[in-house]
Amino acid sequence: MPYHLVTEYGGWSDRRLIDLFVKYAETVFTRYKDKVTYWMTHNEISNQVGVIEGLNYPNHHGIYFYDTYKADLALMAEMGFKAFRTSIAWTRIFPNGDDATPNEEGLQFYDDMFVICDVGFSLYVTE
Repeated sequence: MPYHLVTEYGGWSDRRLIDLFVKYAETVFTRYKDKVTYWMTHNEISNQVGVIEGLNYPNHHGIYFYDTYKADLALMAEMGFKAFRTSIAWTRIFPNGDDATPNEEGLQFYDDMFVICDVGFSLYVTE
């Protein structure tokens, strides 16, 4: 869940946030229903802890998949992988969480990625 929505609505206890999640889920399920083999969902506990200035937190750096997914998926196919698990980031589809319309550029990223996955992967998607 985008942190903006935690601060704006207080998390899952606010019905408005649930309605925003339904909008997100309907958007991705409708758009990718023919591409995804299995849908999975999970709730993550949101922890807020302090960050100490000057220390390195490796988990604060994202992966490079967004920039390297074409080569990564080609290598996986070459190696004979039959399944691929990825996630659809709510913040890539609705950057602020409560946007009126989905971010088309974010959807296009998943469109392009799922086309590449048509090489024979069973696609497992979490959100």
